[in-house]
Amino acid sequence: MSLVIRSDTPETGTLTVHLEGRLDSETATDFDAGLGEFFGPEIRVLVFNLVQLEYLSSAGIRSLFTARMEMDSRNGCLLLLSPQPSVRKVLEMVRIVEAKSILADSAELDAFLHSL
Repeated sequence: MSLVIRSDTPETGTLTVHLEGRLDSETATDFDAGLGEFFGPEIRVLVFNLVQLEYLSSAGIRSLFTARMEMDSRNGCLLLLSPQPSVRKVLEMVRIVEAKSILADSAELDAFLHSL
């Protein structure tokens, strides 16, 4: 299966990117190649909506880590929204982001963004 990537129109420094399918060794290269378009100078919060991400491999973990490092370098933050249970377990084990940056749903995202 492939990876489908689509993004919303940025809103006041926040960009949400939706990932659907698999982020693995076959799709990570394309994902990495497209990462640059998500890092506009106005983006301070990058949200990856993972509700439809079915699988995350070590190559995908590296890609998400790269995105987190870029956001850290600009004093921004990376949030992971609604991961499937199996993906969430991987994320929690490898600690790509702090546990508070893995949000269960849009209500948690809204509360986080409101607190900024």
